[in-house]
Amino acid sequence: MKALSRMLIIIIFISFLSCSNESPLEINSKNDFKENEEFFSINKKMPPVPDIVLADERFEVSVFYDSIMGVDGIAALSNSKVLAVQEWGYPGQCVFLLKKGHTFDVNDVFTTIGPPFVSPDDILVYLDGTVFVADGQAQSVFKIAKHGGSPEAFITPTSSGSPSFNPFGLAIAPANFDGPNVDPGDIIVADNGYGTNAKAVWAVNPYTGVSRIIAQGSVFIDGPILVDFSSDGTLYIYQNRDTGTSRIVTLSANGTVTTFFEPIYASPSLAIHPKTDDIFFKKVEGEIHRIPKTGGTPQIFASNIGNYQDIAFNKQGTALYLGYRDNYQVVQISASQKTWE
Repeated sequence: MKALSRMLIIIIFISFLSCSNESPLEINSKNDFKENEEFFSINKKMPPVPDIVLADERFEVSVFYDSIMGVDGIAALSNSKVLAVQEWGYPGQCVFLLKKGHTFDVNDVFTTIGPPFVSPDDILVYLDGTVFVADGQAQSVFKIAKHGGSPEAFITPTSSGSPSFNPFGLAIAPANFDGPNVDPGDIIVADNGYGTNAKAVWAVNPYTGVSRIIAQGSVFIDGPILVDFSSDGTLYIYQNRDTGTSRIVTLSANGTVTTFFEPIYASPSLAIHPKTDDIFFKKVEGEIHRIPKTGGTPQIFASNIGNYQDIAFNKQGTALYLGYRDNYQVVQISASQKTWE
């Protein structure tokens, strides 16, 4: 990358960091879809509060949004709004704008429904409000305007030059993650490419789409699925093993991979607390475990959850959101910031 272009990205990135914690998204999610009465009649019978067991009684569980099917990736916009991708269920593959305390409404759809989405996995809100969605089965990362609307294919097998491109997880490279093939402000993409040598982690310019590989091949015997950063610029990656167990590794900006924790016997789920840098993840199905950035033995944070997918924190670190699939809900686990510490 030319020095001038690189400097421009860094300046833009730092300027956004100085802005308010509130997302600049302006929402216009009106559409002409009709409500599915059968869907509502079934889901109104669900229990209002899930029977999730918390290890610390100072935390509280509540339903953030009710009666939504197949939630996968979640991105918090504020304490009262989150974006979530719907992987399956009515009305179809799309992105929803969810408002705290509300029940499913097709008017909460943020994007067009269905194609080009096939099975969306993760969602990222960039610093300027632009939304990115990773869809492994579609082999694409889609770009969506901050006001919503139709997804645009942004990173594909053709644009990346990788025929087996299979994106799952997304993150933003912070100011202290800078290397030969990555600049602060780049979008980090976990690519569970088809074939051992195709698995990779990419750095992508969010404006031009220029893609560079940070690490690839034999260092990723396991498929990179989810990515998240701690405040010190450490990149954590949840890797899914073909053998049935998974692990969490760290990746430096120069491409060095180091095992952080293994083994894991569960489907992927990962979130880093924005203040403490504790790592929250699914160690076994139906539970959330917590481990400090210094490592050690994971402690149970929540159990009796059943089937859930992605987890994500708000910017203040006072609430953790999860897509609670068994109850067709997005659930919030909350406490004061001091309690999380």
